[in-house]
Amino acid sequence: MINIWGTILVLAFIIYILRLISKKEIELRNVISWLFLSVLTFPIIWIPNILEFFSKILGIQVPSNLLFFIGICFLIYLNFSLTRLVSKQSVQIRLLTQKIALSNKKNEK
Repeated sequence: MINIWGTILVLAFIIYILRLISKKEIELRNVISWLFLSVLTFPIIWIPNILEFFSKILGIQVPSNLLFFIGICFLIYLNFSLTRLVSKQSVQIRLLTQKIALSNKKNEK
């Protein structure tokens, strides 16, 4: 029963993301990682022993610890990618501000 609810929840999340993309409220490049993560949860939902298998291979005693580790790594990746995006936009804003200032200075003459 939990597998069905988990699948419904993940599918609802994917549909929600795709609707946001179609309405142009969010760009695809910003949600690729969320879509990728959503698709990767299906094997975990339907094959619960897969976590035990990978945790034994990696030497992790409790499968939930592997899940937390993967989650933390994913959050670090998202934080880094968002930091990179904000930094890039900051440079673009500074350049645009300088161009507008030069344009206004030319128009005043």
